[in-house]
Amino acid sequence: TVAHPVNNSVAVARRIRLAPLIKADDDARISCLARYRKLVLMDLGATKLGRSLTTFAGSLDLSQDLAQIFSDVFASKATNTLLKRSGSLWRYAVWLCSKDLQSPFCQNEATLYEYVCHLRHTKAGATAASSFVESLHFADALLGFTQVDLKVAISPRVKGAAHSQFMGKRKRKPAEVLKVEE
Repeated sequence: TVAHPVNNSVAVARRIRLAPLIKADDDARISCLARYRKLVLMDLGATKLGRSLTTFAGSLDLSQDLAQIFSDVFASKATNTLLKRSGSLWRYAVWLCSKDLQSPFCQNEATLYEYVCHLRHTKAGATAASSFVESLHFADALLGFTQVDLKVAISPRVKGAAHSQFMGKRKRKPAEVLKVEE
């Protein structure tokens, strides 16, 4: 028999570091809903959901009712969709905060274009800008923007900049077909 090292600490540490963190579906969903809740609370007047929360805020049990409301709003959406969309909007909100700007749900076309250009200049992933545009449409459909019309804000230059970045995505090529001997 061949002896195998039982506790090679370098190999164990590397394996632990490279292992994906398995996150339960519920945990991931809860963290996404928390992100959306924080984004909405940045400016309650910027979304229809935020405005409806202000109308009956005094009667809410904030610990349970607020979580249930957000859970209900996003109930029909898959967790992976929420992960992708909330992550894209969260990155945008962090960028806005660095610029001392307000809520991500009330920005004009110039700010959206500046952000898409920022993604391009910082060498963000090829799909980052188009994913950002999709996340704005997603949030508008579910939260209802009140201070910005996305048809106007997502102008041809915003769409074009997002598309040009998307075109930089590397082409997919299938793996080589295995031969019978292999």
